[in-house]
Amino acid sequence: IEKILAKEAEKAAKEMSVDKVKEEKIRKLRRLPEIARIVRSIYVTEKKPALEIKIVSKKAVNSHPGNVSEENMLKDLTYLREVTKTWLTYHKIQGKEYLKINQSMDLNKVVADIEKMLAEEMK
Repeated sequence: IEKILAKEAEKAAKEMSVDKVKEEKIRKLRRLPEIARIVRSIYVTEKKPALEIKIVSKKAVNSHPGNVSEENMLKDLTYLREVTKTWLTYHKIQGKEYLKINQSMDLNKVVADIEKMLAEEMK
């Protein structure tokens, strides 16, 4: 019983010292590879170089295996754009917001870069 109490106390102390911002960043990074694959498939099926961000978000929400709100998907797309500066770009034309992907870049390289960032954050 003493060992269990000691482990619980150690776990509680560890949880207090965990950086909440870092945890949130890790949680976001874990979702990005799947979202990147979904976004790529949306662009492949639409056969267009750029799509409105609302359309991409709506289709990504419908394609995502989990339950994600459109608002959270927009945040994830924005974060994906920040992380992969050269692959996913943002353009505002005539008051409409568009996302454009660099189709010449390999998706596997983009996902590998995201996973490398995740591994660095988890250290």
